[in-house]
Amino acid sequence: MVTSSHTMVSPGMRRDRITDLPDDVLGHVLSFLPTAEAGRAAALCRRWRYIFGHVHTVWYEEREGDGSSDWGSFYFEANKFRTCRNALLTGISGALLCRRRCAGTHVPLRSVRLAFDDFKPAWDALHVDRWLNYVLQNSDRELQLDLRFRLGPICAGDRYRFANDNDDDTDSDSDDDDDHQTGSGLYLLPRRLFSCAALKTLSLGHCRLKLPAEVNLPFLETLRLTGILNDSGRSVQRLVLSCPRLADLTLEAVRHLRTLFVLHRPLRHFALRCCHTAKSVHVDASELLSLEYRGAVPADSLLTLHGSPPHQYSCTFHFCMLSCGRVMD
Repeated sequence: MVTSSHTMVSPGMRRDRITDLPDDVLGHVLSFLPTAEAGRAAALCRRWRYIFGHVHTVWYEEREGDGSSDWGSFYFEANKFRTCRNALLTGISGALLCRRRCAGTHVPLRSVRLAFDDFKPAWDALHVDRWLNYVLQNSDRELQLDLRFRLGPICAGDRYRFANDNDDDTDSDSDDDDDHQTGSGLYLLPRRLFSCAALKTLSLGHCRLKLPAEVNLPFLETLRLTGILNDSGRSVQRLVLSCPRLADLTLEAVRHLRTLFVLHRPLRHFALRCCHTAKSVHVDASELLSLEYRGAVPADSLLTLHGSPPHQYSCTFHFCMLSCGRVMD
């Protein structure tokens, strides 16, 4: 009797159950990948070619050092510079614009994460304006937005030189100019961002706030501000006060921050890192679960906790050594 070494497989066993999943489920699975990888995965087979339009996360991040040679190209070889930025700019634009073509509708976005190694306003600002306009028009009810316009340590040498006690604490929220401040190299955020009711998480790095007259973020729970150098502490205070549900606040290298009140009852986590001009910070500790501080050895009057914190909460301190006008670990 001759037996075959090959096992017969029934048609039911050969069925691709993953491919049979609904488009929105497959799009959700691909949303856990960076957008470029999700696009490549969607090209694996004919069934998946339109799944990319159902991905609810746009995630593009440069690595630190990717833009190190861009400035020379910007000034001396404009065409080469355009090529250097082409992969990032066209990639993000394509990821957003193809959504309607692939899905037949604008699938709401839940999360957008964009990180530039070194933002160039003259080349990049118009692209970011269009991206944010699309995101704000087609966002889900709970939008997570992470925009970082420079990578690197938050407190390293001259880049984040702390201000001395004589620095002006002037408010930069005036309407004197509406440009992108190309000379400062900082992106000017669109004002409509600060009235987006869908925002639940907002992380901003190395950009200008320039808040509108009315700021309303009723459902924002997590706020992280990093490297806000050209805006006064009053801008940060106004933004914090406009988030009644704020539960998680992180401030890093906010240069002109002097006094801050975070008297939000639902506050659970608070971190103050390398804000070397801070003189007085008041925090509602009634429901605080974690507190983190990084900076110089604080004065007794720096941090005031209002209310009794829970029995179990974590408190972490890291100290910077200030020397010769520089901040060093």
